[in-house]
Amino acid sequence: ASHLHGLDLQQAEALFDKVRAAITGGPDEASDEQLGELAALAFAGRYPSRVKCATLPWHVLKHALAGDKSTASTE
Repeated sequence: ASHLHGLDLQQAEALFDKVRAAITGGPDEASDEQLGELAALAFAGRYPSRVKCATLPWHVLKHALAGDKSTASTE
């Protein structure tokens, strides 16, 4: 949550996209300076069973930002 503090809606959505890309694309995608500590999440991509665990909070964020009251999913 602290990484989102002070961001507007578009910036938060852009961060979601970058984090998701880092996790699913690997360390090369995590080189973006904006990710900072969040770049460590890229290592979850090495373990396919952990990708959903690492991305679920970000999908929940995306649902919340969109005002979507349905259950968030990584699918």
